[in-house]
Amino acid sequence: MSDDAFWMPRRAWSVLLGGTMILPESDKKKNPMNEENIYAPPKANLELDVVPFGPISHVFYVVSKRKFCILYISTFGLYKVYWFYKNWELYKKETQTEIWPVARAIFPVFFIHSLLALVERRILLRQKSSTWKPALHATILVILMITTYPLSRVSFHFSYTFVIVIAILMALFFGLYIAQGKINLACGDPKGESNDVLTPANLIWIVLGILILIVNAFKICIALSGIHAAMPSL
Repeated sequence: MSDDAFWMPRRAWSVLLGGTMILPESDKKKNPMNEENIYAPPKANLELDVVPFGPISHVFYVVSKRKFCILYISTFGLYKVYWFYKNWELYKKETQTEIWPVARAIFPVFFIHSLLALVERRILLRQKSSTWKPALHATILVILMITTYPLSRVSFHFSYTFVIVIAILMALFFGLYIAQGKINLACGDPKGESNDVLTPANLIWIVLGILILIVNAFKICIALSGIHAAMPSL
């Protein structure tokens, strides 16, 4: 009795009853359903498109966004000079690159593009893709910084220019705030938890910043009172 004759009744009952049965090895080899279907859609790749974070790197200046906001606002934006310096100083130390961090902090408009490009390169070492556009981001920051310098010299003489300077400074703050988040990401510390505590040196900067704010507020009051006195009475 052949194998086909033995298995035929069982196949028929399996079909009628809607059940399943164990096929012989010969049928498994002949069954096309056991072969790979070349027309089937590809299986989803369940692996994340992100490389897991390794140890925290100190190639750039990591600081939490909370601390960044406190130091930037309390120093009326002067913190960005230290911010640029610290990023280049750490990069020089980590990579042994021959650069002058002081000059790059004093003239950031000439080096912000290269800084953010280096940050993006580090991000791509940790994750396979990035939607951030560092060149465009840097260009916007350069425009904001260049615009601020001339307007800040006349802001105390014309009240409307002072308002414009404040708006530009807020936009610059927001741009650097985003850049800080990218730097934290590039260094493997997205939340900046490794530098979240205010140090005594930070407190000194905050006090000096508050004094600068008081002096500037006094100058603004004098300027506004002069403008008001010069206006003809109605």
